[in-house]
Amino acid sequence: MNDKKHKPGNTTIEQYQYVLDQFSNALHAIREEERKRISRELHDDVGQLLAALRIDLTLLQKQHAQHNLTFPSISSMDLLLTTTVTALRRITAGLRPLALEKSNLFSALQSLQNDFEQRYGVTCHFHANEADLTLDDTLSSTVYRLIQESLSNIVSHALASQATIHCSKRDDNLHIIIEDDGSGMSTLDFTKRQSFGLIGMRERVNQLHGELAMENTGLKGTRITIRLPLFF
Repeated sequence: MNDKKHKPGNTTIEQYQYVLDQFSNALHAIREEERKRISRELHDDVGQLLAALRIDLTLLQKQHAQHNLTFPSISSMDLLLTTTVTALRRITAGLRPLALEKSNLFSALQSLQNDFEQRYGVTCHFHANEADLTLDDTLSSTVYRLIQESLSNIVSHALASQATIHCSKRDDNLHIIIEDDGSGMSTLDFTKRQSFGLIGMRERVNQLHGELAMENTGLKGTRITIRLPLFF
């Protein structure tokens, strides 16, 4: 967490609220650190063991092939092992974005942008200064997840051909704007059962005492505006 804190007011209610906020921030940081630890252990320990088992199984398949022997169970084991590795990667990524383990937030978002364009054929513009995205682990993870979910929503619902991401620091806040030229969405979409992604975004923002707003832009397209305090 950052050292700069909001000071409590004079009333008892404000003082209690300040203490609750500090507890909430501390718990959030502890949870993020625990997610990082579990993610790393899953990757380093379980992941390495599965990789070693995959190598052994591949060698066994080659030995059997040399002797013209076939064992359907080995192919079944290989498929099961591949499925397990895929599931492990999904679980690990859910705990902590793997991209942030390999690089900083700025580079991770650039990779997310490039992957988004290549995979879905939607042009994506990313505007940010690297210095503005030098954040602590909690904020970095939150920002990455918010932008990742926004891009996922654009693909799933907006039918857009272009998307734009703006990130900038201003007045002790990080401001994020994600826009697309798709079909637009209603604010009622936040309450629909199929919009768990948008609801999750709002919950992430609320945990950090930020603000999130969504609006249609002109005849078509959606703009999501997010403000996250840098000191909380």
